[in-house]
Amino acid sequence: MAALPSSHPAASQRRVAMKTLSQDFFIVISEQTYPGAAHFVTEACRAAGFRPEVSQTPERGYTILALVAANCGLTLLPESLQALPNPGVVFRPLLAPQELTSSLLGSRVLSPSPPMVSSIHSPRLTPDPPTFTSLHIGGQNLSPEQ
Repeated sequence: MAALPSSHPAASQRRVAMKTLSQDFFIVISEQTYPGAAHFVTEACRAAGFRPEVSQTPERGYTILALVAANCGLTLLPESLQALPNPGVVFRPLLAPQELTSSLLGSRVLSPSPPMVSSIHSPRLTPDPPTFTSLHIGGQNLSPEQ
């Protein structure tokens, strides 16, 4: 999914071709927070025929969405992050996602695990968000049963 500022020219399109984003700045989550994310963005851009200009590498998804909303750039994010509050951000699917995932799977740097391959070949391109059985706040364990 492309996450675009709502004022971006591609925000009015139903689907976005990666090559139309070649002149934009990209915001990519930090490699320390999400290993492999920068490689995904770089390979997606390479498959579209350009090298991305990465302007920032924040640590959190909320920060990325705030920077996109502030028109500091755009990003590629999993579909599941659409659930985060995102005023000023428009999510658009990419054209030809099968070509994109095929180019990523063919990369020598990315060795997909069996769960990753199965999630890519499923109708939904991103795995389900994680579920939590408990929450720890201020030394207290808050589980759904409490």
